[in-house]
Amino acid sequence: MITQKNFWLWFGGIWLSVGAVFLVVGVSVGIHRMSVDERLEREGRTVDGTVLTKEVYRKSNKSGKQSSPSYRVTFRFVPREGEMVQGTADVAPEDWDALEERGSVRVMYLPDEPQSHRIHGQSDDTALPIVFGVVGGVIGSLGGFVVFNAVGARRRERDLARSGMTAEATITDVGPSYLRINGVNQVTLHYEFQDAQGKTRKGSCTLSPEEAGEWPPGRMGRVRYDPRKPNVNVWRGAD
Repeated sequence: MITQKNFWLWFGGIWLSVGAVFLVVGVSVGIHRMSVDERLEREGRTVDGTVLTKEVYRKSNKSGKQSSPSYRVTFRFVPREGEMVQGTADVAPEDWDALEERGSVRVMYLPDEPQSHRIHGQSDDTALPIVFGVVGGVIGSLGGFVVFNAVGARRRERDLARSGMTAEATITDVGPSYLRINGVNQVTLHYEFQDAQGKTRKGSCTLSPEEAGEWPPGRMGRVRYDPRKPNVNVWRGAD
């Protein structure tokens, strides 16, 4: 069950996992394509295929702005080892101009995997692995950062519970939090306490509405704080 104590671990862990999936997919696709290209150079066989269609297309983003044109051809070929194979490829503009529908096109393919093929002038489609890799890296880094901070916060809380100093704190304010757990908006408690030198320190914590209801402004509770860094403190309530 997700609670205030483990929310950020869950949140960061999910982002870290999603980022890892994107990164693995991007790297895997990139490695596979590099492997296929290397095998085509070493083992590829070449046959004459037939151009079926030619088209120029543009992609539009959400704002309606169109990208630069891409030149695509659809073709088919019959490998020496098997049945007819149909494919599509984006090519450079000059190669697209040189091709004619129902005309011939040179196709290089792998004998044991005819679906892995390429034609002369075919553009290297590196966008997918790059996009997946970048997205995975960014999401994974954010998730890792959140997890790292969540683990650090829990460690600090344990350390303060074991060796921190105890002080009486006064609730100064109770307000809504932007944090939402299990569909319920949480509540932020603000409090003040005096450290060993008599200096007033402030802190806050997030509680569920039920827990926060027990701590109206003015009520006294306890905090544990680091005597060397009193601003590092945790709310302990009635403990």
